[in-house]
Amino acid sequence: MSHDAKLRSPVDYIKKDRDSQWEALEREEKERQKIVDDAEEDSGDEGGKNDSEDVEKGDGKKYKK
Repeated sequence: MSHDAKLRSPVDYIKKDRDSQWEALEREEKERQKIVDDAEEDSGDEGGKNDSEDVEKGDGKKYKK
């Protein structure tokens, strides 16, 4: 009887890593979209704000409006 069947193949490790990367990407995209949505709501309340100014997001980076 071979014990090789109990060993995980390298593909098994890659699949698990790939799945976790997709999950992380989805979380980041949801957070990014929430920040954009919040910024759009905030800018709508202030009226005459210039659309070309930089906006600092929750991640500390500045983005163009």
